[in-house]
Amino acid sequence: MAIARTARQLDRIDTMAAEAVKILGIDAVLDPGPGSDGIFDQFADCERLAEKETQEQSDGAFISTALPIASALIHYATTLRRLDQGKAWVAEHWNRGPSGADPASVLALLTLIYVVNEGAQHARKPQDKALWKKMQQRVAKLKDDRRRAAA
Repeated sequence: MAIARTARQLDRIDTMAAEAVKILGIDAVLDPGPGSDGIFDQFADCERLAEKETQEQSDGAFISTALPIASALIHYATTLRRLDQGKAWVAEHWNRGPSGADPASVLALLTLIYVVNEGAQHARKPQDKALWKKMQQRVAKLKDDRRRAAA
């Protein structure tokens, strides 16, 4: 039986993703413009690769290619001090209990969620909007898995 969730609960992970990216300072490199286009293009390429896979494997293909790019983006765009602040923030707001997830992995996941949301918001061409919509659907499955685990 599915657990009913409020809109507030559904938006919580997106809010956490935006907060994490702000702590890390990544939001500055993702501001719309020529500098950020290449970053968004790399994530779009992950979706294009995923579309070549079978339906059963396409979500995993997208996540397995996009997460390392999100991690690399963190290392490119943040300082060691900000990264430490981000890890402390994860320990405080994300990890509950003795078996918490690796903070760097959580930050990469939250960065991926944020990038996909931003890419979808800033896509202008119909084919780009469709591509980012597919990525949002893939990420929504991850967010739903996280919500189930937290419930």
